[in-house]
Amino acid sequence: MSELELMAQLGALLRPDEPVEELFRSFPGSGRFHSGLMPDLATYGALKAPEAGLFVEYDGHPCHQQRYGDKRDRAKNAALLSLAPDSWVVRISHGDRQPMGRNVLSVKVNFWQGESDQSLTRTLSEVIQQMLSGLRSELDPGVALRLLQHQASNRLCPKAKEFAEAALRDCRIRAKSPHDASQETPGPPRPARSYANL
Repeated sequence: MSELELMAQLGALLRPDEPVEELFRSFPGSGRFHSGLMPDLATYGALKAPEAGLFVEYDGHPCHQQRYGDKRDRAKNAALLSLAPDSWVVRISHGDRQPMGRNVLSVKVNFWQGESDQSLTRTLSEVIQQMLSGLRSELDPGVALRLLQHQASNRLCPKAKEFAEAALRDCRIRAKSPHDASQETPGPPRPARSYANL
């Protein structure tokens, strides 16, 4: 599995009525984020505060545990939280992290194994369980109920799975050499997508 698959499934649970691709967006930034502020997942409407954003970051690379990475993560937290009052940042990692301040929830998950749906389901369940615990008083009641129902069913969302597969396929096509790309089946141009931050 990939972090894109995890984010797509989580986004579909938090905002099932929105197109999954709308949850992967960038925001104007300044300073060290002058080229744009790109959370791994951005949702509005998942929290009780109607204007608040719930931003999710995946910190799987070991650099996030080092001083420079931690400093950058904290700066990004502050920038994201400044976008709207009462917003929250959820940071998913595979290791223990120091407390990152107000309105930031650190979620620790096991390393996933292989490409199976079982691995994705297990990791998604770990994330949701900790979000339900850490954000219980912040989540919109309807969202909290939906997350609880998912924990009981453990079913993956087909549209999120299709989105992640298409996005990964697009990225791989763009990464090919011109010779390889010329071998692709003719058809309408694919929409430009960028998931470089994942």
